[in-house]
Amino acid sequence: MTLWTEPQVEDLKVRWQDGQTCSEISRAMLRTRNAIIGKLHRLGLGNTGARQPGQPAAPKKRRRSSKNGINLRRRIAGDYSEKIMVEEPSDFKNPKRLVELKARDCHWPGEGDGADPNLLFCAAPAFDGYSYCAHHCALAYVKPGATPRAPRS
Repeated sequence: MTLWTEPQVEDLKVRWQDGQTCSEISRAMLRTRNAIIGKLHRLGLGNTGARQPGQPAAPKKRRRSSKNGINLRRRIAGDYSEKIMVEEPSDFKNPKRLVELKARDCHWPGEGDGADPNLLFCAAPAFDGYSYCAHHCALAYVKPGATPRAPRS
């Protein structure tokens, strides 16, 4: 950490009041930009981009974890569930054992012991890019805090 001399502090104040940016001042004074911002803050000079007391915080930008621009959880369990639920639940109409399942089959397990080699799985056609059919996706992917609900019939 290097110390600031009085002439350097005066030079900083003059450059700041002349309207130079922190990057320009840092290049001219051979200091890092963060050192300039920190010193300006400690001197109480102008707004260095920090939020002033009493000023509301900027709204957070929402991250999109999505496929085709639509949030998966909202798409499956939220507003779009009736559009996805095009068919009635399969009720294991064509169940298969684990060794018989293909990549595009629903991997939702039936009732029974998970260690049982004869455990049956749904095996209905899987929803694009997921391990489950549309019915089981609606049960598996639920909004945080929401309770799973039975699909509309």
